[in-house]
Amino acid sequence: MLIEVAHYLSILATGLFFLCFLFAFILSAKDIFVINLVSRVYTHGFLFLLISFLIYVWLAVNDNFNVLYIAQHSNTNLPTFYKISSIWSAHEGSMFLWIVFLCLWGVIFNLFTKNIQDLKAKSLGVISFVAVGFLLFLLLTSNPFLTILPIAPENGADINPVLQDPALAIHPPILYLGYVGSSIIFSSVLAATTLNYISKNWASHIKSWVLISWIFLTLGILLGSVWAYYELGWGGFWFWDPVENVSLMPWLSLTALLHCISTLEKRDLLKSWSIILSIVT
Repeated sequence: MLIEVAHYLSILATGLFFLCFLFAFILSAKDIFVINLVSRVYTHGFLFLLISFLIYVWLAVNDNFNVLYIAQHSNTNLPTFYKISSIWSAHEGSMFLWIVFLCLWGVIFNLFTKNIQDLKAKSLGVISFVAVGFLLFLLLTSNPFLTILPIAPENGADINPVLQDPALAIHPPILYLGYVGSSIIFSSVLAATTLNYISKNWASHIKSWVLISWIFLTLGILLGSVWAYYELGWGGFWFWDPVENVSLMPWLSLTALLHCISTLEKRDLLKSWSIILSIVT
């Protein structure tokens, strides 16, 4: 029953994020009532999604093997720490966590951006649109809410022993925070471009988000590197595989963007490069 509740909450969150996108781009983004509406709809969408994810964590901790994903990637003998980390040990659960973090960044942006700023509503609208895309992908092609009927197995298949490591349990969440932190930059630059707001003030506003995203991405890459080398012990091949290197590309563009944003903030130069690197990242 709980898994169905979690499923429906995620669907409801998808609908609210889509409404948030529509309100941001159909109604006037400069109207304080519209900004308040977009802000509150987004917050409620995130709350539904967060509750859905917390229910999923509860089911994993309590060995609910009616859920196909939990049955495939967990086990009653696992410590609670690894039962939780098993949620992001494979594709469907990782995508779920990714989306929660994506929407979490939007909530933080929502809280720390004043409602009087014109770009707030459109920025939240872009973030919502991105969230809807990922949620549709999750619900339609990588559904973590599938169940085993009529009789669930007595025990799960267990998590891959290689993944039963504290560094790997911590590494993906930190890496994801860095990855999806760039969604704030992407959303803000699109909103600022449509409002012709690319300026020193915008650079000052977005610089902290660029820096925070860069820090999380750097920490995530470092943790992944350390884990790969001491776990494999023969050269850390995984550190050089495409999955790990895909995090290096946004790190490089973020590093360049950080320099461009600093220049734009101080000397009002490199506007085009700041826009391009924000989108590319």
